Amino acid sequence: WKTAFRISRTEYDALLSGDPAPLLSHDCDLARELYCDMRVSGYRFRSIVAYDREVYVHPIERVRITFDTNLRGAVGRCDLFSPGHLFPILAPDVILLEVKYRHFLPDFIADLLPRDAMPATANCKYARARAIDF
Repeated sequence: WKTAFRISRTEYDALLSGDPAPLLSHDCDLARELYCDMRVSGYRFRSIVAYDREVYVHPIERVRITFDTNLRGAVGRCDLFSPGHLFPILAPDVILLEVKYRHFLPDFIADLLPRDAMPATANCKYARARAIDF
């Protein structure tokens, strides 16, 4: 489950510099949580992860199949608007296949997936990006 809210470029620049005050103008739980995390726990932006995604969704068990390519990242320099600082995390020909579902994966979908391509594993693009020595 993911949540989001929109911020302006001015708010983004303030957050990037470590000032969480602009979050107080947003009336949503996520903004309040992020504000507390930045003020109390000292959270700061540490990395960027970017990728291209193709998504397929089926309503049974809310199955969501994604193909992620062009995985790239940056550690330290976290400005989304600074071009040219993202570096490849995986080889250009690697495609990450993710399959997510609620309780069970319907057989007719499971039968379509390659079983011998790679063992089922948890995948964290953020952890992959942080592990790369840029």
